[in-house]
Amino acid sequence: MVKRTIFSFFICCVLLLSITSISDAQTDFKSANTLEGFTTSLLYPAIENAVKDQYGKKNMSISDVSLIRTNNLDPDRNMTFVCTVSLHTSLPGHRPPFAVDTIKFKVNKGAIRVLEYKHKMVPASL
Repeated sequence: MVKRTIFSFFICCVLLLSITSISDAQTDFKSANTLEGFTTSLLYPAIENAVKDQYGKKNMSISDVSLIRTNNLDPDRNMTFVCTVSLHTSLPGHRPPFAVDTIKFKVNKGAIRVLEYKHKMVPASL
């Protein structure tokens, strides 16, 4: 319970800061990258679970995770967010990536739920 509360607090703080920083016209590029990295790090366990649910028991490699968008659904309380991430998946030891996946998460008071999972195959290069 304490872990979830701490995790909720960090998610809310990071997302609030990222929304504020990104909307500011004079956003420092380095700090925006740091916030993006921090947010994707906090979402990483949920990303792994979503990929596992999508592909079943296959041990998929995840790479190039990036935060595409963060929306605050409750600006008055800053408790509910929708975060969209993009990532590459592949079978271990195989290159290039197997697919480019886009996952939309709803983060509400530390609870993270997948809203949408889009899978796009990468054509094999000749």
